[in-house]
Amino acid sequence: HGSYVSNRASKEALLGQSFPQNFPLTIRHLVCAPLQASDKLVGILIIFNKSEKNEFFRQDDLQLVRSFTSQIARSIETWRLRDEKMKADRLASIGNMMSAIVHDLRTPMNNIYGFVDLMQEEEDAQIRSEYAGIISEQIKTLTNMTKDVLDFAKGKTSILPVKYPVDKLITNFSKIFENDVKKQGYLFEASCEADGMIYVDPEK
Repeated sequence: HGSYVSNRASKEALLGQSFPQNFPLTIRHLVCAPLQASDKLVGILIIFNKSEKNEFFRQDDLQLVRSFTSQIARSIETWRLRDEKMKADRLASIGNMMSAIVHDLRTPMNNIYGFVDLMQEEEDAQIRSEYAGIISEQIKTLTNMTKDVLDFAKGKTSILPVKYPVDKLITNFSKIFENDVKKQGYLFEASCEADGMIYVDPEK
């Protein structure tokens, strides 16, 4: 728990073994001080050599070292606690989001099942190909959603906006949900008179 001080470091065999042969510094004076926070060792601070060749580490030097090792240790501990809290908050957020996530995952899964059924009943090869494309997009949506959850757990986000036609966005949405809405006994209509572009991440 105490500091180690040597003003004859070049004479000590143990220290000589601790540094590589090509170490670019002749070590004359040395202080090794523990970084302690809440009685826990979080690191070690090593200070080499006084600036004056014939000087040595004195008691007032050691008091100064103790002062800033205490501050360094507290800073490290504060950062660690903050980092742990951020991770805990992220995990808590994921826990709170799970029901919503499961609900969101059900939508593309139900769409996949629905379009597989439609493909089995459809004789037109072109329409079957269109359904297969929708299923492929829905699988990609599932993959992206699971990746988003994992990224969020790691504290990362990945949104990649691109220039995208508004009418295409509406058309894609309509293809996915039209049959499901009709199955519920509702009329589904979608129209878009805008021919502009917007910056959006279409996969999200």
